[in-house]
Order: sequence, then structure tokens, then C-alpha cells
Amino acid sequence: MKQFTRQTRDRVLDDTPSEDMKVQRAPFRRHEPSHQDIERRAYELYEERNGGAGSPLLDWIEAERELRLAAEDRAFARGEVI
Repeated sequence: MKQFTRQTRDRVLDDTPSEDMKVQRAPFRRHEPSHQDIERRAYELYEERNGGAGSPLLDWIEAERELRLAAEDRAFARGEVI
């Protein structure tokens, strides 16, 4: 495994891509679910499987995905740009 020295790391971090190499960022999402909403939905997913085998992290990720999609669907229905 390649070892980076502080000097090498700083040089790598300071390098900025040229204009033609910059990656376009995704537009800012205005419809992010709240932490509490995600937590509530993740717990619902846990309860739906009766507390059986599963992962709290996967529940969280699924809850976040579901809530984001629902918010985006509502925004799209209202004609908002996401």
C-alpha cells in the first residue's frame, strides 16, 4: 500500500482540476427529509419485521430513500424543480 507523506498529501489536496475536468455537481436538493422523519420511518421498518433479523443502518438508508423519493414526487407534482 502506498504511503503518503504530509507533503505529498498536501500537494494532492491542493491540486485543483482545470475547468474542463471539473465534475458537474448535482443540483441542491431542497426536499430533504428531517432527521426525525427518517428516524420514525426506520423504526416503522423495524416494527414491520417484528424486530427480527435486520440492520438498523439498512433500515435508516431505506427510510431515507423512501422519504426522499416521496418528497421529490410531491415536488414534481407541484411542478417544482428538484
